[in-house]
Amino acid sequence: MASGGLDSMTLGENVIIGGLVVQILFFTCFVVTAGIFHARLVRVPTGKSMQVHKLWQRSLYSLYAGSVLIWVRCVFRLIEYAQGMNIAKLHKHAHRLTEGYQATTDTSSRTKCSCTSSTHCSCSL
Repeated sequence: MASGGLDSMTLGENVIIGGLVVQILFFTCFVVTAGIFHARLVRVPTGKSMQVHKLWQRSLYSLYAGSVLIWVRCVFRLIEYAQGMNIAKLHKHAHRLTEGYQATTDTSSRTKCSCTSSTHCSCSL
């Protein structure tokens, strides 16, 4: 914070928490919509979906795997911000674990997305 008092700091924390809640809600709606699409396409397949059966299902499963990682990361950050700044000062060891967890989820979700969108990558999580 460049300037401002405790009120500005509290307002900033509330804006971040509100933004994370909205992000989680919209992301959950997106994944639920993808799940509904998946269920309907399995129940009543189209001619094109039957031709590329494995490809679209593999893509949706990758979407689900990446979504779980992103969703957990968002919830983790929401909890972290909801605890406030004083908790981080008291638990320096927990803060280092938090940074490690965030780096791991950021990296793994990006790796998963890049590997599934590339035709030459053979990695999976």
